[in-house]
Amino acid sequence: MVIGDPNNGDASKLHGAAYGCGDVCVDLTGCPHCPNTIKAKLPDGLENIEDNSHVVFISYVLEYVDDVDQVVEEIKRVGGENVYALTLSPYQLTSYIYQGSKNVFFENPFRD
Repeated sequence: MVIGDPNNGDASKLHGAAYGCGDVCVDLTGCPHCPNTIKAKLPDGLENIEDNSHVVFISYVLEYVDDVDQVVEEIKRVGGENVYALTLSPYQLTSYIYQGSKNVFFENPFRD
């Protein structure tokens, strides 16, 4: 499972998709280039997914959700120990270009 449209982002617009679609792609605006997509706001798009049923890859999406703790818990439910996340750190030089981001992370929220 991929959370976040792999074809929607500044780098993707310049160089093409940054990663694949996975078996299903979840995104607020959908994933028009992916064969299986769930168009939904998180965490709603994950509510009908079985527990521990997917390997989850999430790339720079948590920065924009309203209730990051609720979304992280739902992703953990779906992916169990198989969650791989790229998150925005305030230490990254590029952190200023993510317009509208609400959340930055000093630590990966999926590590215990």
